[in-house]
Amino acid sequence: MSNKRKLLGAFVWIASSGAALGACGEDLPVPSDGSITRRDTGVRDAQPSADATVPLDATVIDGSAIDSGARDSGVSCPMPPPAYVFENGRCVPSCTAAGGNTCSAMLCAGRAAIEAYDCPTCCAVPPSNCGGVPTQWVCTTDGRSRQRCSNGSLETNACATSCVPGAGTTDATCSSMTSTCAGSASGNAPTWTCTADRRSRQRCVSSMVQTEACANGCVANAVGVDDTCASAPAACTGSASGTSSVWTCTSDRRSRQRCVSNMVQTESCASGCVTQPIGTDDYCASSGSGCAGSASGTSAVWTCTSDNTARQRCVSSSVQTEPCMYGCSRMPTGMDDTCLPMPMPGSGQANCAYPQWWTLPYSWDPGYYTVRYGVDSDLRMAAGTPVQLRHASRLLSEAVYAWGWMPEFQDTVTGHRFRFLHLQPSRRLTTAIGTTYPAGTLVGYSGGGTPDTGYCTPIPGCSPVNCTAGSCVYSTGAHLCVQTQVGYRTAFPNTRDACR
Repeated sequence: MSNKRKLLGAFVWIASSGAALGACGEDLPVPSDGSITRRDTGVRDAQPSADATVPLDATVIDGSAIDSGARDSGVSCPMPPPAYVFENGRCVPSCTAAGGNTCSAMLCAGRAAIEAYDCPTCCAVPPSNCGGVPTQWVCTTDGRSRQRCSNGSLETNACATSCVPGAGTTDATCSSMTSTCAGSASGNAPTWTCTADRRSRQRCVSSMVQTEACANGCVANAVGVDDTCASAPAACTGSASGTSSVWTCTSDRRSRQRCVSNMVQTESCASGCVTQPIGTDDYCASSGSGCAGSASGTSAVWTCTSDNTARQRCVSSSVQTEPCMYGCSRMPTGMDDTCLPMPMPGSGQANCAYPQWWTLPYSWDPGYYTVRYGVDSDLRMAAGTPVQLRHASRLLSEAVYAWGWMPEFQDTVTGHRFRFLHLQPSRRLTTAIGTTYPAGTLVGYSGGGTPDTGYCTPIPGCSPVNCTAGSCVYSTGAHLCVQTQVGYRTAFPNTRDACR
């Protein structure tokens, strides 16, 4: 059964103009009036934008929806119908699942066509506001380049030294002066900015770099606001409940935890832990409960949990749980689901067993926005989904933060840097910094729907905190967050790759 804590969608705030923007990870955009009013309740409740002609596809987390053609042929499509259907011996996506957002022949004129089963003409039309970038030249947050929105497309002009902000509606310009701050985390900006390893923060003052070490890590804040050194971590960090005093089931459903007076309390559940709605204590099932709340119900067949981190079955009215370090594989009804073995190193091509996440649609409209690192893109992905490397990539850094595990890579094929946010900290599979991992390597598993991956975790310095309303928390539901230093589709074009 589905875990009620696993909500689809990304955190959204509604600006005065009515535009919806997603927040994913540490770069939280905050409106000028400080209000953060609502969240995207998920793909199932989402409505398409006014210029879209194709409704968003529903994503089925527990895998109950299947394509009979694919099932009979033994083929496993990346996502169930209506996202993908099985036609002529292969899986064909819907326009939205393929990354498109309109079936209008007029809007698609001159744009790359995308194959889709549900409309003859499908393409991706970028939002007219470029994610909030104005039409005049403005400096990027690192002070190293300038940007503007031109005819709906984001235009970037790199500055040899630094960018000088314009006054009012005047264009920003590239300075001819030489700065000694080149290479610092803040560029030429005087704003305190976390370094890539989050162990210190830097700023540029009078063309000199100032560096301050952060013993407990550096916390990134909204663009234009000083990043801060974190205080001593709470003793409850990493528990199933985070800093909440509400009893919360652990991922293996063998116990429950809560945070009281900054200390973790843990209670073992011999017959399994039963999850409840947000804000209500999860509870330990009684021995005669008939395995209520387990993934398998009262069945003795091994069944994957909703986040694919374990499998469960009911034997003599008691829940048996087996953790699956490398994910759980669902089998046909009546057959035991299996724990996946340790993955082999990447083969040099995309792995056919894992979703090609770079072809997935955004989890909201338009799905991306500008952050200090570059561009933040929120992709529609259920919790516990394997995340692989598209190309051979070198691991630059990796660490666990309040929003989950965040590894950063540099693609050796394109040269672009990127990082994943909200991955599950308990399943970090690529941790050797400096190592180049082959294409197809399994990096880890997606999250966003649990406290250890940012779910309902308060953002320091932001108020009011209200997870139900989607206010001032890192994540309100499962999704994959990818941050790039260039446009997302520049770093990861929306094409399916050959796999093995």
